[in-house]
Amino acid sequence: MSHSKAFKRFLSILFVTGTCIAFSQHIIAFRGENRKWGFKQGEAIVIEPQYDTTFGFDATQQVALVANLNAKKNFINPLTKEVKKIYDFSYINPENKKIVLNTPTGALPITDFANQQRFAKEYLLASSFFKIMHDNKVYLFNKTGKQITHSGYDNIQFTKCPVFFVVETKDKTGQTFLSLIDENEKAITPAIYSKIQINMYDSLIICCTAGAKYNGSDDVYNYKGVKQASSARHVDYAFRDCMIFKLYEPKISYVILEHKTKKETAVEADRLYYLKDENIVMKQGENYYFYNFKTEKKTPFDKKLYLYYNLNEQD
Repeated sequence: MSHSKAFKRFLSILFVTGTCIAFSQHIIAFRGENRKWGFKQGEAIVIEPQYDTTFGFDATQQVALVANLNAKKNFINPLTKEVKKIYDFSYINPENKKIVLNTPTGALPITDFANQQRFAKEYLLASSFFKIMHDNKVYLFNKTGKQITHSGYDNIQFTKCPVFFVVETKDKTGQTFLSLIDENEKAITPAIYSKIQINMYDSLIICCTAGAKYNGSDDVYNYKGVKQASSARHVDYAFRDCMIFKLYEPKISYVILEHKTKKETAVEADRLYYLKDENIVMKQGENYYFYNFKTEKKTPFDKKLYLYYNLNEQD
């Protein structure tokens, strides 16, 4: 066997062995003789079988969603006599300790919850955070069990920036308003917006009021929550050097405002994507172009580069 072939074989064995070792460290669910679910790490039992069902530990191996049937809460349909089984859900750590929710009402801490299926898939991801629902309100936790939000929201959205979260709050009419909070639940923006985007390259937050506030303005904030710009026109995206406004009447078009010169350039396009400095990508019909809004030079753009430039992040 040649040295190169031997080396390749060594690498393949090392890869397989390393993969097996990695998976052997994972905490996996198993069903015991009592037909309850517990957890193993390799051959060692870390949590004895005691749960009626589980969704398993998340990708970071810090949190598992488990549940037991609550016979006292079972619902019997008076017409069909069918029994609907009710589960009490809990979030546990590898030491089998339940994660505790403290509500803003000052009631006793809560460890058992109903109807967690809505967020079951989300908590399994490798994110450092996950959500718990209680009394139709959503609370945010990190995977170590620390409670991040103490106010209940109608929903919480993760963002491209892992320390910021978009929170949804409904008023008495059912109208939803968005605001941005940080990992300490500090409000970065007021709760008056219908859409919030984050430009991570320039550390800017773009907020739209369309549909949420009559004659409201679109605003741009920095990460500290200081307003950097405001406009009655729709701010499609904001950058360090310019802003792009989207106009809808008499037809869809764009205006590019350069901050230093205050020059505005009108552009007819179906969609604009900012790249850097004075360069953008323009979509007209089925065609894409590089466009320099200072020289107004337009050159064909290979659509295959769409994902390479992460243009979808501006949608």
